[in-house]
Amino acid sequence: MMKGFLKRKVDCPSSECETFMLKILVIDRCHFTRTGIEALLNHSGRFSSSFLVSGINNLLLAKEHILQWKPHLVIADLYSFISETHSSPPINPFFMSCGVIPLILLQSADRQHAPIAPSQSVAHSVLTKHTTLNTLSHTIQEALQVRPALEIPKNATPLLTPQEEKVLSM
Repeated sequence: MMKGFLKRKVDCPSSECETFMLKILVIDRCHFTRTGIEALLNHSGRFSSSFLVSGINNLLLAKEHILQWKPHLVIADLYSFISETHSSPPINPFFMSCGVIPLILLQSADRQHAPIAPSQSVAHSVLTKHTTLNTLSHTIQEALQVRPALEIPKNATPLLTPQEEKVLSM
């Protein structure tokens, strides 16, 4: 089984995806949504890509996780965080941390939500949580295809100092 996993071809428009697992961050207070999306990505057979999925239920931690982990896609239900009792939920810093990373916003269809301000609408798409799995899968594929190319450092810093290299060469 592991051999098949390692040989699986990644369906990605750019060549660098063949050597990386695509990282997807799921942000939602609902545990079932986070685990359901992870199961859809990794176990449904709908995708030919390999995914590393991380789920978070805290918007402040999500912002830091995005900045450090640099996921290829963010799927988030921000509407539960907007209705918090805080005077100003950390929505703006979250959007700034996403930058050019594709974002799929989810919302519960049974609740009335305050709209997200137009200056913040950097989302690739907005879906309800009652969206079919086919539609969600298709939207995820589209978002991954429009994502920016992976950053490849042009100048690699040496692992050893010249003195350490000299010692090792003795």
